[in-house]
Amino acid sequence: MPLAEGVVARPGDSRGRRARLTRFDPGAAIAVPSSWKRMHASDPTDPLDPPTLLAASAVSVASTLRALGSTPPSDVWRSAAAALLRVSPRECETLAGVFEDERSNDDLRMRVLDLLAAAGTLEAQVVMRRVLALAIARRDSRTFAAFVQRLAMIASPDGPTLRFLMSVYAESRAETHDVRAACAYALGVATGHARSCGEHDSAVRASEVIRRDLSQAASVPEKCALVTALGNAGFVTDLALLLRASHDVDASVRAASALALRKLDLADARARLVALLADAELKVASSALTALSEHNVDVDELEVVAQLVLAGRVPAALDDRVLRFIAAPRGNVTSSSPRRTSAVESALRLLLGRTMPSDRTSGAYASGAVAIASGARPRSSAASLASLGLDVEASRESIPPPPPPPRPGSVPSVAVRRTESAPRVPQPQAVVRRR
Repeated sequence: MPLAEGVVARPGDSRGRRARLTRFDPGAAIAVPSSWKRMHASDPTDPLDPPTLLAASAVSVASTLRALGSTPPSDVWRSAAAALLRVSPRECETLAGVFEDERSNDDLRMRVLDLLAAAGTLEAQVVMRRVLALAIARRDSRTFAAFVQRLAMIASPDGPTLRFLMSVYAESRAETHDVRAACAYALGVATGHARSCGEHDSAVRASEVIRRDLSQAASVPEKCALVTALGNAGFVTDLALLLRASHDVDASVRAASALALRKLDLADARARLVALLADAELKVASSALTALSEHNVDVDELEVVAQLVLAGRVPAALDDRVLRFIAAPRGNVTSSSPRRTSAVESALRLLLGRTMPSDRTSGAYASGAVAIASGARPRSSAASLASLGLDVEASRESIPPPPPPPRPGSVPSVAVRRTESAPRVPQPQAVVRRR
């Protein structure tokens, strides 16, 4: 085996110099004098031991992934493996061999794609497109759709990756709706990532395919899938199209359009989302609240939300989420505008009263907290018992008075007091039978 160039170990070398000398090619060997072997023979755990260094240099992402088997790797290992894929493009090719191996299952192939997508380099994208074009990746349509969605995890997809997704989406016309929706979702997310990283022309061409199919969609599931994909792209020019979809007669389309507006932080989009909070369908209001939570809401828009809450037009099932949304710290909502925040304060007090803990054991604490927040006095223990459905007077009578203090010099005794309300327990009597 050839020696690594420039790597010579001598007796008496310092540990730092020996560490610098061991930066060699993974396929090369190191010349180890016998004196060094004798010097380190007493410490088998020495990290500078040559066999340890050779074993560490031979470790690859592919071999480790195979060794894990069905055990999912940790987050730390995935981060380190993705970093290694970025600095060593050869590791991407070795992962392609794992994907193509007939002995690998779909879970292992999914992990290979996850690592390549996390790396996100041009070499990793080339490998992903190549393995996804193989017949072994297309044996099952649903599994292939799950594989394709890994391309949407790439932070900076290039032009060939977008074109590959466009071709896969075009091929899915003959597939079932869930497969076609998954391909449209991957195309939309990748288009949004490409737009964010500067690939504007490629992103526009990819989004045009989704926009064209949305204008021709007839079924509700197809409309929902394409509206979601277009919202993931996040083009401001699609605002009018998404606003028009938010007025659809079907609640599922309105809910999908509300979520699609989450990336368009514009005044018209926020106004429509606030209006959708009062939608008769719960899923539409829930989607609108989710999208509105990602926007920069100003004081006037927050006041409109508070007025909807006070008018009872927001579903009560969203009280917890609406309370967190209104109470979220915002720099543009201050006490210097009391007229504008009066409705917000009233809505907060109302929601605090309606979101008390349902656990009866914490009822006294919850009632006191709500009373303090509303400016009123906390309820007494009698009021707490009455709210639980208990008779206050009966509860007082059932508690016996304390025994009198013992006389000096006498032995204290326990007095048993029988109240009139206490029922008497019948004593069993012997039954005598006559012959």
